[in-house]
Amino acid sequence: MEDIRERNRKLVMWGIVVAWIILVIVVVVVAIIINATRGDGYDATVKCAPYASAVFVDNERVGNNTKIRLEKGEHEVMCFMAGFEIHTEKKDFREGDDILIGLAPVTEEGKKEVERSTKDYYDLESFAGRAEEQSVERAFSEEEKKIARILPIINAGYGIGVLKGEDDFWVTITVKKAGYTDIAVNRLLAEARGAGILITNYMVRINDFTDILEQYRNDGVTSTDLVDYLRKVYAGVDMEIRGSGTVGDYGYALISVVQPSGEEVTYRAVLRGKETTWELVNAPYPILTVYNTLDVPQDVLETINGKEPVLEGNT
Repeated sequence: MEDIRERNRKLVMWGIVVAWIILVIVVVVVAIIINATRGDGYDATVKCAPYASAVFVDNERVGNNTKIRLEKGEHEVMCFMAGFEIHTEKKDFREGDDILIGLAPVTEEGKKEVERSTKDYYDLESFAGRAEEQSVERAFSEEEKKIARILPIINAGYGIGVLKGEDDFWVTITVKKAGYTDIAVNRLLAEARGAGILITNYMVRINDFTDILEQYRNDGVTSTDLVDYLRKVYAGVDMEIRGSGTVGDYGYALISVVQPSGEEVTYRAVLRGKETTWELVNAPYPILTVYNTLDVPQDVLETINGKEPVLEGNT
């Protein structure tokens, strides 16, 4: 009788062991099948502020402020919420890319929602900064790391980031809503100064920027008065000079111009004085660097970048 009980006990134990082995095999096989069917993809984080926004990837709704499985390759992303602009984009995603969007409000209720969802925008910006910092350590030179570590900045009105190509490295400003160009430029200048970075060392580009002044430039004019000279050069432009003066041997002016979008944008211009006239050193641009303003000392450019627009009354 005891032998029968012992034999039955052993059979039960072996049955349990075999069941566990089968379970492990099933789990491993299922994992292999899942990985094989998931294709060439990776886990990506989706954040569209405000986080109450709806997010669609390739016309399929996905969770906001969560992780999704994202295949490498081109995808169409759409994010929207009542009171905000609809954000749509097509992008060739690669491993390490996340979906990070800050919606811009278009109605008063949307603006109120931005105030209520401020923490969402801060979290988005913080997450983007941490992700960028990780990529900075892997891919950027020491000089590029300096500016990349304080970027990106993402909010409802604009985004500031970096773009590294095979041979070039850009600081980029993308304005999402009219009225934010000067705000974005001033934010970049302030962040750079606060971090002890000379922004003039970098190529800076405002995406989709329309250079109104260059379209109306008239060369060959002369004047010993800096402001008068600029008004002659840009005679066809409705503009205001919101600051002018000299820095060392150079003159400067802050020129406010209404863009096609209807927003006023401040251009910074550098001039040299001659015996009979002033002359422009560069095509004016909202932010000056050694790349878009050649042969001007860096300290002069940094000083002019720091000048704040002030309405002087000469319209």
